Amino acid sequence: REVYQEQGCVNCHTQQTLATVGTDIERGWGTRQSMPLDYVDQSPVFTGYNRVGPDLANVGARRSEADWHYLHFYNPEITSPGSNMPPFAYLFHTRPIVGERSNRALELPEGFQPEDGYEVVPTPEADALVAYMLSLSQDYEIREAPTPEKLAHK
Repeated sequence: REVYQEQGCVNCHTQQTLATVGTDIERGWGTRQSMPLDYVDQSPVFTGYNRVGPDLANVGARRSEADWHYLHFYNPEITSPGSNMPPFAYLFHTRPIVGERSNRALELPEGFQPEDGYEVVPTPEADALVAYMLSLSQDYEIREAPTPEKLAHK
């Protein structure tokens, strides 16, 4: 959460599922709209004010693979060709391989790999940011914000 704040992710991403025209629910970004109860224990609250990239309120439920997030932060072009998100490669170390390759090394596709004999591994900050992304989920029921399926059965 601290790394998310430090990196300024809130400048391009919201953390609030909207249920208005062209809804986030229709996009598959959440199952219900966000409610104030979703933010009770958060300070500061990162609802966001500008949405250049997708909403992240449920990114942990949508994208539960840590490897996807590591690759996305290293260079978004790997996972999302055409993305306007900048790479966060500085949250990773490119280091010489000494002996065996690290089990933490990213599996980078051709065109993104370091030179032979080197590997890319996440820093503790990258680990923290990925853990935070995986924790983001509003995939639980709130009586005041029923899912569309619950509304249809009323």
